[in-house]
Amino acid sequence: MDMIPVVHAITYITIAIILFYSSLKDFKYRTISRRSVAIVFIIVLAYRLISGIPAESTFTFILILVAFVALTIISRGGFGMGDSLLISAIAFFFGNFSQIQYFIYALGVCGIIFWFVYFIRDKDYRNIKEAFLSKVSTVPINEVKPGSVLSNDNFMCGLSLDDILKLKQRGVKEIQIKKQPMPFIPVIFVSFLVVLII
Repeated sequence: MDMIPVVHAITYITIAIILFYSSLKDFKYRTISRRSVAIVFIIVLAYRLISGIPAESTFTFILILVAFVALTIISRGGFGMGDSLLISAIAFFFGNFSQIQYFIYALGVCGIIFWFVYFIRDKDYRNIKEAFLSKVSTVPINEVKPGSVLSNDNFMCGLSLDDILKLKQRGVKEIQIKKQPMPFIPVIFVSFLVVLII
């Protein structure tokens, strides 16, 4: 009995569950935990070791990783590092170029639809440049939530509850944080499901 289809299905379901949970968290905090990104990377790497690593998959993974990390840097965190790493891991999971193409197309279409919904719903997102770039605001330390990103953090790693407690212990009264313009993990989740359907 060939175990690859079973492993593929288990991997797909596991990644979908992690993306669903991360989408809910992204709506609330506008960040994805490093743990979730690391788990997806480990799952995808294990899957690729079991099913084989095609050269095409490795090349595309590196290309997408470089492109999306560059997007994160150019947008000054408006497109988060966690989003970039997650998209790269998922591209590595898909393996063949046509599925990766469908995934990237789905990201574009779902992203436009998602932004359009925000455009209609919230006047802050009507300016495309403002919607794409993150906003910096000074926040009292008591109002900082887990997942908040320091304004000088180019790699967009959200603060954990422990980080916030350490800042309070040091006597920090307020910090500058970046407000992510809109959650993107739900777009990744929907795009992932679209490729499953296709």
